Amino acid sequence: MNDMDPCARLLHELQIDRIRFLLASYLRARLLKIEKYAEYITNNDDMLELLSEREQIFAKQYSELEQSHLQTMFLNGLPDQLKSADQNTTPEPDTNTFVFCKVRENIGRFQLSEDDIVNLNAGDTYVLEYEPIIPFIERGQIDLI
Repeated sequence: MNDMDPCARLLHELQIDRIRFLLASYLRARLLKIEKYAEYITNNDDMLELLSEREQIFAKQYSELEQSHLQTMFLNGLPDQLKSADQNTTPEPDTNTFVFCKVRENIGRFQLSEDDIVNLNAGDTYVLEYEPIIPFIERGQIDLI
């Protein structure tokens, strides 16, 4: 690297900085999603298995801290008849939203809805509704971006 032209070296360093920024942005976005759905994730073993070991620990700790804070700051001050009310307000991910995805294996023609048929070819990138492609994601044929 020391033998490189100064211009090439600068471009190389800029590329490394860009990659670091993209990785940090990706990890930040992933942690924000884990925070948003921590309770849902920790109560659903299938979802928990999709996380790395460190992400699982983070999700569990975050959920416990959030519940403890809610209990301390709000629920302890409620009358007993309101405490026993159904408190299931766990937010779940919206599966009707659109996601960026990349096809890993040729799938061929796939009917997204009555009117939409798409040809899913390996290496292609799409913006598709999440719900219909869940089975392909679970089988590893499609990756979310």
